[in-house]
Amino acid sequence: MDDAKLVATQSREMTTSREEIFRRLGADRVIGNSSPIRKALALATLAAADKFASVLLLGESGTGKGLIAEEIHAASPRSSGPFITLNCGASNPNLIEADLFGHEKGAFTGCVSRRQGVFEQANTGTLFLDEIGDLPLHLQVKLLRVLDKRVVKRLGGLDEIQVDLRIISATNKDLEAAVHNNEFRADLYYRLSVINIAIAPLRERPEDILPLAMHFLGKFAQRRRSLVVGITAQAKDVLQRYAWPGNVRELANVIEHAVVTAAHSSIGYESLPDQLTNRSHTVSVGTHVSSVSPKGRSRCAPTRQPMRQPANARIKEEMTRSNGNVSQAAASLGLSREQLYRRLKYHGIPAQSFR
Repeated sequence: MDDAKLVATQSREMTTSREEIFRRLGADRVIGNSSPIRKALALATLAAADKFASVLLLGESGTGKGLIAEEIHAASPRSSGPFITLNCGASNPNLIEADLFGHEKGAFTGCVSRRQGVFEQANTGTLFLDEIGDLPLHLQVKLLRVLDKRVVKRLGGLDEIQVDLRIISATNKDLEAAVHNNEFRADLYYRLSVINIAIAPLRERPEDILPLAMHFLGKFAQRRRSLVVGITAQAKDVLQRYAWPGNVRELANVIEHAVVTAAHSSIGYESLPDQLTNRSHTVSVGTHVSSVSPKGRSRCAPTRQPMRQPANARIKEEMTRSNGNVSQAAASLGLSREQLYRRLKYHGIPAQSFR
């Protein structure tokens, strides 16, 4: 086979391989079809096809950086190896070095046994270093050495241990600004960001809000065996107008709250938590975030509509069937006793009237 045919064949094989990875990458977990998400997934596909390239995920808290990291690992040649996570911001500053490198028995006061660090634990797989911007400067030097030499030395140990792993890191900080301010090493930044993937905040991709909401609705309704299957037009409008400062994580929490408190088979306005219905953060759909006053209330937010209190036939039916036994009725409805009591109070239904 001549060189031209060989190159063409290899190019077709690479394209086929990347298309397959793209189909696998986040197929069931990364929801959304907006341009920012498609761009992020395209870069994640390139990262997943490679075994060694370091990946830096940038984005606000709650945008799903950890999920993207998991999906890159799962679609990569390292998928059979471990996926180990360390949050550099949540770790005890006095113990993070031991978390990273491990230690030998007696390495420090109270150290009574040998322990592997996350570099060793992630051998043959992927190490995800979340909140990498919080890593102390003296440990940034040591991390750079691991990236360069692919060896680690446990605290209190003498032997260098070879490791074979890929590092994916993430941060909600501006690392370029941190480099400029001498708060983050420039050489480490360049080594970590061989592939740099920005995850856009939810307010910049409003077309993903409802698909994500329906995904979480199905997930939480199935978990609770709930009969809630839809979202009313009014509630959808509220979801799309909210700015989502907590991003996808906040949306998941809101939908879980709504599934628990929904009075009917669809999530309505009255089931949404106060931070949405008070409209403290609203957006013009598909455009920009509205201005927010110092007290946290949007100056262009619509007036809150009176909360409707529809009759709840299902609650009455179950309370009648159980002769007023709240525990039994709650179990039938897939609620806790406290949740059912709250609904009874909300609808003005006295529990004793069924006894």
